[in-house]
Amino acid sequence: FRARCTRKKFYFLPMPGLALQLKETDFIGNDTHPTIAGSRKIAAYFYGEVSRIMEWKKTHGLDLR
Repeated sequence: FRARCTRKKFYFLPMPGLALQLKETDFIGNDTHPTIAGSRKIAAYFYGEVSRIMEWKKTHGLDLR
């Protein structure tokens, strides 16, 4: 997949550490739909890289409380 993503607007974000941060309690039902807590962990994991790619200013902070 990474080799085919040559357009400027496509990015590959590896996520090797994300599975280590998520627990069974971070999902609902069939373990594919994250809870609010699980969603916050996922957002926190990707926020730094996505904000760099999107060139977000620091004023676009993410409240993960």
